[in-house]
Amino acid sequence: MVQPQEPNKDWADPRVTGFGNFTETIHHKPGSTLQSLISLPPRYNVRVIGASRGISVDIARSYAKADTNTIILAARNTQQLQDLASQVAQINPGCVVHSVKCDITSAFSVHDLAAFTHEKLGQEGKHLNTVIVNSGYANNRELNVTEGNAIHEFWAQSFAINTFSTYHVAHYMVYSQGHCVSIGI
Repeated sequence: MVQPQEPNKDWADPRVTGFGNFTETIHHKPGSTLQSLISLPPRYNVRVIGASRGISVDIARSYAKADTNTIILAARNTQQLQDLASQVAQINPGCVVHSVKCDITSAFSVHDLAAFTHEKLGQEGKHLNTVIVNSGYANNRELNVTEGNAIHEFWAQSFAINTFSTYHVAHYMVYSQGHCVSIGI
């Protein structure tokens, strides 16, 4: 069993203790009910936001393995999106893959992503089944409340990505009548 670690003392608030060990880890491998080879219903369509790296890459690959009909990949880094689109196409040659540059902190960019999705899927007589929002930001500093600036760039960036972006996605994706999964940090 992996022992929890205390936070890095170089940046952590000294008033916060026991953060890494407040609950015991009791699992060592996935449970028996987790099935890795699930097949989705026909014509299943997914959008993965924050798809340029991290967990989202594996989420997109997993949907490709599950025989998803269409995957729309969205993130700010177009080169990483193109690389992932190629991987998805290799995993599932029958899957239609779209890569769209999107900054989810911008309501205009999310609106454009929603319009693109509606147009592309509508042309093919499809609808969006699932939206995965896997974008998050946490800086490596913890500021004392009484120090620094209330509009410090790290706080503002965290709030824009972790709060406003989730709102933008929910606001512009309601029409899809699909499921929205938000994965936060």
